[in-house]
Amino acid sequence: MQFGGYSDAAVYADAPVLNPATTEQFFNTFDEYTVYAAKYGISHNFPEFENLQVLEKTPRNSPISSNCIEDSILRVIFDSESGPCEGLFAAGVSNTMTAYMYNADAGYYTVYVITGISAPTDEFIHLQETLTKSIGSFSFTSSYIQQGVDLINQGTQLALDVGQAMSQSAQAYNDAWYNRDKVNDTISQKRSDTTLGYERIYDSSTGEVYRAEIGFFDEYDSNRDEYSNQGLQRVPDDGYDYYSAPITGYVRK
Repeated sequence: MQFGGYSDAAVYADAPVLNPATTEQFFNTFDEYTVYAAKYGISHNFPEFENLQVLEKTPRNSPISSNCIEDSILRVIFDSESGPCEGLFAAGVSNTMTAYMYNADAGYYTVYVITGISAPTDEFIHLQETLTKSIGSFSFTSSYIQQGVDLINQGTQLALDVGQAMSQSAQAYNDAWYNRDKVNDTISQKRSDTTLGYERIYDSSTGEVYRAEIGFFDEYDSNRDEYSNQGLQRVPDDGYDYYSAPITGYVRK
């Protein structure tokens, strides 16, 4: 650029660095990308991921996977303006061009089929199936596919594969969700509870689960005989079924 580089040099010079070139790192740097995209005229209400934490990673095995360094689905928890959230996000990272100059790679990656679903942590476990169906409802017109063909240097087949990968995302998301580690359900829910100042208790006679303000249960447990319902218990760390159950109500001191 200093010596009269070509007109698009600034686009590459300003781009965020993806290192390592993984799906996880892409979403870790996603907020940097949205700032970069806005600078070059891509105006969109992109989501923001604060304190992003990956709980699980599953290969997506989509039609574009063979063209990617990594193509994965991530189960994540993160903070948003509305509070703790959970979601499934996917992207395929491809090494589109390698060009070493002065021992530095001046090439670039392309990230394909970026999709995601998310909701507040309490709600995601119950909304996942509906949100996944919405992902699967997308389809592409032939004219849109042709635009992709025209833009993608790697040729027609990759553009067609991108369209097919999008239509197959719903099944991939469902597979990742139903094969998830249930221990991570507890991690996600407990993180949300702590952030909001609650802990989980349940009614031993009905199995109903409640969120109680921290400190309530200790006071309750020491004075059970003063309460009409004496069967409340704290949900144990390995109470996976309780952490995946809907919240019946809230208990405040």
